[in-house]
Amino acid sequence: MIRAIKAGLLKILDNPRLSVGIIALVSLLIFFIAYLQSASITFRVEQWDIYHFYSTLRIDSLHAGDWLKIAFWTPFGDFRLIPLAYLWNFVVFSVLGANMFFHWLLSIALTIINCLLLARFVSILKRTGGLARGLIAGSLFLLLPAKFEISIWTFFTYKLIHTAFILLSLIALEEFLWRREKKYAFTSIVLLFVSCLFYELPLLLGAAFFLRVLFFTPSVGRKNKLYVFALLFIMYASYMLIYHVSASSIPRLYGMSVLKYMTRYYIPGTLKLNWDIFFWDLPLAFYNWLSQGILLANTGLSLNIVQTNSHFIFTVPVGNIVAVSLIAAIWCAMLWCSFTGPFERGNIIYLLLLFLFGSVLVLTGRTLTNGTGYLPALSIYQYFPTMLLAAILGYLMDDVLVKGRLLHVKRILVITLFIFMIVLGYADYNSIKSYMKLNKYTASLIKRAGEAIRENPGKRIYAGDYKLPCAPVHSVKSKEHTYHALHLLYGDVIVPDRK
Repeated sequence: MIRAIKAGLLKILDNPRLSVGIIALVSLLIFFIAYLQSASITFRVEQWDIYHFYSTLRIDSLHAGDWLKIAFWTPFGDFRLIPLAYLWNFVVFSVLGANMFFHWLLSIALTIINCLLLARFVSILKRTGGLARGLIAGSLFLLLPAKFEISIWTFFTYKLIHTAFILLSLIALEEFLWRREKKYAFTSIVLLFVSCLFYELPLLLGAAFFLRVLFFTPSVGRKNKLYVFALLFIMYASYMLIYHVSASSIPRLYGMSVLKYMTRYYIPGTLKLNWDIFFWDLPLAFYNWLSQGILLANTGLSLNIVQTNSHFIFTVPVGNIVAVSLIAAIWCAMLWCSFTGPFERGNIIYLLLLFLFGSVLVLTGRTLTNGTGYLPALSIYQYFPTMLLAAILGYLMDDVLVKGRLLHVKRILVITLFIFMIVLGYADYNSIKSYMKLNKYTASLIKRAGEAIRENPGKRIYAGDYKLPCAPVHSVKSKEHTYHALHLLYGDVIVPDRK
């Protein structure tokens, strides 16, 4: 019996395809176990106010002005050129309504889709078909904890779909480099442009695309390179034109402000930066984000969730010396194994460039608006960089299992990966459990309002008796925010004022 078990384990350890397949299935199972507890999550913060706005909006589908308002209006009163994000949210709400479970299901489904797209991207970097060579990267992406909040906070499905467009763009670019067919290059740049209209993050990714094509070996040919560069130029020129037209008309049309929240570094009323402060704070913000947000928060140490007046922020506990030592040993073993095998340095450099160019805009913007500690404290901004971190680690580990010559290193890596998946699952489960515990107060208030309606049929219910926490107080008053939430769920029986 013992010999049979040992033989079975060795068969798994010594077969890369089998071991990676089992790792992928285990990670998916752990993901569902960890995330299932969040299925009862309530809507959060501005989601109530925007969805209430959608529910009370009377639009003429043939009137362009109505669609413009949907594409730019937010309760924050700030102008941003992300029209597809708001149009996406409007369409999703129009289809799913106020059924929170379906919104949660959409978030989880989009995260799994992005996991599969990431696996395809890493596989095509290795010039193989299918998903197999990227399954480790996809598995890590599912379980790395820093991005957990965006995966369950249902308002941000527009960021999840925007990530899917980026991944499709990256895949199409690699198809072009592999097959030398211009249709793939055209598709790639169009998808990248579309993703920019969901969220500003990929605006600088074009620089990584440019460098990828310029230095790609074997060469794709001078004409093909010029074709891609021309497409990138057209993309940026088009974006700048749309931004200029929108910024000169939309804020005035709907009473918005372009620089409403960028007051920390801007000289009031101007576009001029206070460079002395900014150049000191930006490196500090980068260090805080790198050390506390994207790296430390993805180690597998459980995240502690702390509630502020308008947000849930996460911190990483490092006081338990046993836990820290165990996780440090796991990481050291994985990294040692990863760097013992052969790997294509050009692809790793490319992934690092994507990580850099895909992060710098958010890093700079959040430093400008919120200071040096905001970005690492909120996990909602860790989704894209976590994806690239998973891609880098998965790329290296896969090469060890497929190309590595040392059998004992392969076995150590597979065993370590299994242990790491369990550690990550534990971190995810505890983080989401803490998150749901803080969310329970909001859920209980909503439930109480529903019970009051059932117990008093026909009676008006005053929203102020059920004050919700975490209102976006800088833009919407708490009283108004609570009314939006309850009126969205229960209709006109909820009134904003006591009569």
